[in-house]
Amino acid sequence: MNFHALIDDACHMGWARALIARAMMRLERFFGLWVYCVNVRRLKAQEDAAPLPGITFRKLDAAELLEAAENRDLDLDLDPKFIREATTRGDIAWGAFQHGQLVGYTWRASSLAPFVDGVWVRVPVPFQYGYKSYTLPSHRGLGIYPAVGRVADQQSLELGYPVMLHLVDISNIASLR
Repeated sequence: MNFHALIDDACHMGWARALIARAMMRLERFFGLWVYCVNVRRLKAQEDAAPLPGITFRKLDAAELLEAAENRDLDLDLDPKFIREATTRGDIAWGAFQHGQLVGYTWRASSLAPFVDGVWVRVPVPFQYGYKSYTLPSHRGLGIYPAVGRVADQQSLELGYPVMLHLVDISNIASLR
């Protein structure tokens, strides 16, 4: 066990959560059993959805996403096949840009969405399901994920989805932070 990482996690999320996350990670590996935290939250209107200096946010279209996926200088964890399938289903992506370059994104679905290993989530009305969020390693720790999420929340409200649903692996320490 890396004690420095454990201490860092404990500083961010408390000792109990850090120890539980580490224990769950080991149980998952040993037994092949995964446990997820189900987060449900009602969305609220916000005046300033994403105040980060030098970073802009907007809804992404399929062409922008496909172009970002083809950019070999960046590893945005975007697959062209996934992009085509998601946009065909009606899933929506929102992105964060710095100097015109995509540095982070999040996806939202309102009907069906991929979960893990061929398992799908059926999203009930009036929920929207948040999934597949990513921030470039060079931009992590700047608050991009929460900011792009706030922008997506505002637009979700405008589209008539007042409730968000997220599933987070209980051993996914970075997401639980």
